[in-house]
Amino acid sequence: MRSALRRTPGSLLLGALVLVFAFGLPAGVAAAAPAPAAVRTVSLDQVAAGAHLAPQAGPTPASPTTTNINQQQQQADAAKTKRKAVVAVVAIVLLVIVYYGHRARYRHKVKVKNLQNAKG
Repeated sequence: MRSALRRTPGSLLLGALVLVFAFGLPAGVAAAAPAPAAVRTVSLDQVAAGAHLAPQAGPTPASPTTTNINQQQQQADAAKTKRKAVVAVVAIVLLVIVYYGHRARYRHKVKVKNLQNAKG
């Protein structure tokens, strides 16, 4: 099993991609969610008069004095995404270190073996 991983340098790239997709995509998908549509309430008298059929002006743009109910949740999601990105980068760096360490150890073994064969 180890020799198969050592022989395929693409396995490191595959592992890195798996980590990026595992940690990166949920945050991107959550950020791309559309905003909910505005809902207008109409009384029964307005329905009887046909006022509900009249075109209404769109909702007024949010002024700076309004509060965002989801602001704390968005901040928490942003912090969680940052932590996941940091963990993914650290994991990738550790994978690279392990890969090159195994590769150097293998090359050293081959070199020592070749030296012993040359002496004998």
